Amino acid sequence: MAKQRFTINRRALLGGAAGLAALKATGARAQQSPALPKSPVAINVIDVGGALALMQKAFDAYRQAKPELVSRITYVKATAPELAGKIKAQQDAGRVDLDMVLAGSDGLAAGL
Repeated sequence: MAKQRFTINRRALLGGAAGLAALKATGARAQQSPALPKSPVAINVIDVGGALALMQKAFDAYRQAKPELVSRITYVKATAPELAGKIKAQQDAGRVDLDMVLAGSDGLAAGL
């Protein structure tokens, strides 16, 4: 078995040193995670791209694994052109009920 040698070139060394200097100069630190909720929360998900068919089992498994964090998950399906109107109507009413949007590029384009 041949030994593997680790080599580094000047560009990688200088780039790494510059990155470390920038972190030190800006005082960048690792961010702490947000505090967990004190009681389980309900999550409302809207799917406009069809990704829910692939992800719903994972969401439900997480809810079952973490009942102290998630009380229920509500799923709503809509078309991509309907997304912007739904969000705007909720904003105008002063009550946005959606917590997560599952969308592809079609949903992003409709929202723009």
